[in-house]
Amino acid sequence: MSDISGPTSSDSDDDDDDDEDDDDCEIEQPHRTLGIIFFDFVRCVAVSANCRCVSTQLMPLFLAWNKQDALSVALRIFITLFSLLLILVEFPGVFPFLQHETPSSTSSKAIGIAPPSASSSSLSSPSSSTMSRSTTSSFERLLPKQPAVSPPSSSSPAATVPPLYVVNWIPRGILYAFLGLVILEQSIVVLARDQARHASTTSRFLDGIFVVISGWVMIASGAMYVLLGMFCLQGVMERVRVEDGERWREYYERVDELENEMEGAKERELIAGGGLAKDSADEGEEVEWGRDREGG
Repeated sequence: MSDISGPTSSDSDDDDDDDEDDDDCEIEQPHRTLGIIFFDFVRCVAVSANCRCVSTQLMPLFLAWNKQDALSVALRIFITLFSLLLILVEFPGVFPFLQHETPSSTSSKAIGIAPPSASSSSLSSPSSSTMSRSTTSSFERLLPKQPAVSPPSSSSPAATVPPLYVVNWIPRGILYAFLGLVILEQSIVVLARDQARHASTTSRFLDGIFVVISGWVMIASGAMYVLLGMFCLQGVMERVRVEDGERWREYYERVDELENEMEGAKERELIAGGGLAKDSADEGEEVEWGRDREGG
């Protein structure tokens, strides 16, 4: 029994080692967390609402340019520009200048005060340092006193204000709701204009339903952003996306390291194979030389 059980246990150990080696060679991709899925859904809803709004505003301009007055054209262009801006804001990774600014520490160089160098102070003699102090104090008496400049703290409004106020979710939601209300008012004007021009019932229905749906979707998106901003979920979203980016960065770094290790192993195998071939060739030449010598 001991003879039979011995080889099987060793074989199982070898299989476990092979499985561990395979697991080391395979790197699993990062999974999408529930937070990433939720915030991607919010972004998808917002982008689709803006795309619907842009199409609703631009289609009449291309199809019936001659029937639009100047006020209607200007209003449609402004709504389109705001919708495009909201689409750009939804992608802070692609457009980094539209995301929150992190307050940087203000150095003495930015304030205009050059810090004294340690090398010059250590090499200077006591007499020269005394003269420099007296000269500096005399100049300080002549110059007017300036107020001390302190770097902005992280809690001050100037340090945390983003480049665009629509980056914050509550103002962004208010802008969504405002655009939705403007679009609903526009639908009433379009319906009255179609009735005055005796347009067909199908045309009036399609114009009204598309504009009304676009307006209500914009209002719903605005309400969603306002609620999420009131519950302070924008910071959670930013933290979740930063963590997801770090996981993907670590994954790509590990993949690069694994590829480099595999390339190095292949090079070592080629070098070892070349060395063995050279040794075998040398041995073959020695054998042939010995045979020739014996034959001679």
